[in-house]
Amino acid sequence: MDSVLSAFSHDNIDLATNYRLHGLGISYIPASRLQLDLLWYHYRPLDPRYAGSLQPSDWLDRIRLAFMVSF
Repeated sequence: MDSVLSAFSHDNIDLATNYRLHGLGISYIPASRLQLDLLWYHYRPLDPRYAGSLQPSDWLDRIRLAFMVSF
């Protein structure tokens, strides 16, 4: 998991160019101007050169929890 301020980050993992990706997201608004997002990505590289130390056919998972405040 990672944590960054959205002003300094751009989440473009769902713009797949060199991997096959499936994603699921759930949003919850606990109060006015607050939002929680839970995102799950299941993906694998299409080109074996980009698999790194993993097997090219291995699927990877990434989970993100985003806490957003509007003001």
